[in-house]
Amino acid sequence: MAERTFIAIKPDGVQRGLVGEILGRFERKGFKLVGLKQITPSRALAEQHYGVHKERPFFAGLVDFITSGPVVAMVWEGDGVIASARKLIVPPSPSRLSPAPFVAIWPSTSAATSSTVPMLPRPLLSRSVSGSKPRS
Repeated sequence: MAERTFIAIKPDGVQRGLVGEILGRFERKGFKLVGLKQITPSRALAEQHYGVHKERPFFAGLVDFITSGPVVAMVWEGDGVIASARKLIVPPSPSRLSPAPFVAIWPSTSAATSSTVPMLPRPLLSRSVSGSKPRS
């Protein structure tokens, strides 16, 4: 069954001109881009998207950051896309860095931090996963 995953290139990745390179990496892995939209998220959308972190001390800074500029929102499809996205975006720990995760190649200097990897630079990308079968 083909998987789908949502990937967002955050404002610093867009500003630094990394959209094409990031798209190319997923395409070279053989994944299919099934949706793409550039938006500047509203505060309400950002608060809803990151709502699970609402009580965390970094929530306000995260919302401020994600609404500070354009975000490229994408949906990728393919067998193994979820696992591949996890490897490409952020390694689970500094000791298990894969050869080319985006966070290692293009570390961000933004003040916002990642809730999942506090010891590494904040990733340029964000992901949500879905293992559901794509709609026809």
